[in-house]
Amino acid sequence: MTPMHLFSPLALRGVTLPNRIVISPMQQYRAEPDGLPNAFHRQHYGRLSLGGPGLLFTEALAVTAAGRVTNSDLGIWSNDHLPGLADSGRIVREGDGSALISAEDVRARHLTLEHA
Repeated sequence: MTPMHLFSPLALRGVTLPNRIVISPMQQYRAEPDGLPNAFHRQHYGRLSLGGPGLLFTEALAVTAAGRVTNSDLGIWSNDHLPGLADSGRIVREGDGSALISAEDVRARHLTLEHA
């Protein structure tokens, strides 16, 4: 891929990214015990978005409390999680990027491996 393509816009399913730079998911293990995001997450995603990536994946968001890897994983199993996650998404969009969540449920992997 030439530098010209790296910095050119990319349209994906109705969303146009300003460039093709993508930040992959990185677990931070800094959520509140109930899976809620906090000031750390706003700062973390704010710092990452300063570089101007076209797309930023969040760390994995647990879809159930029991499906977390640790008690410090971010969650998305309750409407209580949405305001803080939306705030982080807004920060990324202010930098002209887009955010995409990565969902997890470790119980599903355990069941798959157990029955393999």
